[in-house]
Amino acid sequence: MRVLLVYKRSFIETQKNLRKRWRPPSFAYARRIERSDHENRLTKQEVVRSLAAAGVHIDILWRGHLPSRVKEDLVITVGGD
Repeated sequence: MRVLLVYKRSFIETQKNLRKRWRPPSFAYARRIERSDHENRLTKQEVVRSLAAAGVHIDILWRGHLPSRVKEDLVITVGGD
C-alpha cells in the first residue's frame, strides 16, 4: 500500500523568513502559536512513525505542492493551526 501524507504548514513554518521581524501582539498569543506549531510537528511525526512501523510506503507533500491527481492508494491530511 502506498500512502500520500499531505500536511499544512503551521503559521511559524510559513513565516520562517519573517520570524525575526514578526512581533506577536502578546506573550500569550506567541505561546499559543508556538504550542500549535509543536503539536503540528508532533502529529506529522506520529503519523509517519505509525505508518512506517506498519511497513507502509509513505510519500510526504506540503499542501501547496499537491498535484491534481495522485497515484497513492490512500491520502491522509494533517496539520494547520
